[in-house]
Order: sequence, then C-alpha cells, then structure tokens
Amino acid sequence: MSETPLSETTDIRDTSDNANEISDKNVPLDPVKLEKDMLDTPDMYERLQLLKRYRHIAIVGLSADPYRPSHFVGIYLQAEGYDIIPINPRYAGKTILGKRVYASLAEAKAAGEQIEIVDIFRKAEDTPPFVQEARDCGAQVLWLQLGVRNDETARLARQAGLIFVQDRCVKMEHARFFGGLHTIGLNTGVILSRKL
Repeated sequence: MSETPLSETTDIRDTSDNANEISDKNVPLDPVKLEKDMLDTPDMYERLQLLKRYRHIAIVGLSADPYRPSHFVGIYLQAEGYDIIPINPRYAGKTILGKRVYASLAEAKAAGEQIEIVDIFRKAEDTPPFVQEARDCGAQVLWLQLGVRNDETARLARQAGLIFVQDRCVKMEHARFFGGLHTIGLNTGVILSRKL
C-alpha cells in the first residue's frame, strides 16, 4: 500500500475514504477570515476604518490612576487627536485628563457629548448592560479591551445594530495602523537591533 502525499489543503484529520475529494474543509484558510471567525470581531481593515472614521470615544472605566491601562489609553487617544469622554461613577463630576467624568453614558449624552465608540475597561461579565446604553447614546461601535471577551455581549450588540470589537486594545490597534507601535507596545523612540 503506497502512501499518497498530502497537499497543503488536505485536512489530515479526515480519515474517511473521501479524504482527497474537494470539499470546503480542504480549501486553504483565509487568514483574514480566520482572524474574524476566531475573535468574532471586525477584521484588521475594518478596525482601521473605524479608527479613521470615528473620533469621539467614551472610555467606560477610565481611571484617575496614571498607572492603570485605561488612563494610559486615554492619554494616548487624546495625544492622537481623539475626543475622549470619561465614564466612571467613582469619579463622576470630577475631571480626568482635563475632561469632565460622567457616571454613565446616558449622563454624558444628556450633557451634549457626542459618542461614536464606547471603549469598555470592565470585566467581561459586566459588559452586557452597556449594549443598550451604547445604543441609546447614539454610539456606532462597542469595543471591549484586550483580554475581554463576552459572546453574549457580542450577540446583543449585533442585535442592537452596533459594530462590535472584542479582545483588542484601541491604543495598540491605532499605533499598529498609524505607526508608533514598538515590540513591547510602546513607541520608545529608540531603534534596537535586538528583541526586548
């Protein structure tokens, strides 16, 4: 019995007699589609377009602590010309990064803030209620930060007509698309010949 060489498209897990027949499972994988399917989020080009099109970003969970990721993202987005709207009930009525902090998206909307993207720095299980709030305030995009995934939130967001991004950092995505992302995620201004 001679062995038939496997092509790049043969699914080696298929042990049936029809393993070499043409089928969907034998079609080469499209890396862009694979990324979208795996993360259930817009692909790279779509995320680039979102960051070009929308300039008003509500940051839910923005912290006053300069060592927190949400604070760093807020600083970065402001430096890149985005209008940030801080949302955090703990600091409501105070100022972070020179901007008034609101207790909720509804409060920010009532104060006349324009919100296009809602970027959430909260635990995954806390994200579903923000779908309705984002829709009610007129947002187009609901964005969950790096490490935050919630399939229920994804389903609700799509039902509400929102563009939904999860498990991606707005700052890192922007830096990657527009230059400035170093190997460690920061623009150090230093070019090294070694990996950090």
